[in-house]
Amino acid sequence: MISISTIPADQILRECQTIQAFLEADYPADNPAACDTRGRDLETYMARTGKMLADAKHWRDQFVNSAIMAKVSNKKAHATPANIWRKI
Repeated sequence: MISISTIPADQILRECQTIQAFLEADYPADNPAACDTRGRDLETYMARTGKMLADAKHWRDQFVNSAIMAKVSNKKAHATPANIWRKI
């Protein structure tokens, strides 16, 4: 079985900021070597953002699920699914 680790949420944020800075940086468009290097870096970032998106969705789902469970546990007497969704 393949084990894939989830990137911590704070690391995802730092990587997003790094990628954003890379995308906003100027580069010499008239230099073919610089364009080639930038293209290779961009390919790496594009591949990396797919994993980052999947991990970000994982963290979002964890947060939403824990929030729902907190609501359910606080409303023990009225913890039917319909009542919980109305209050969320």
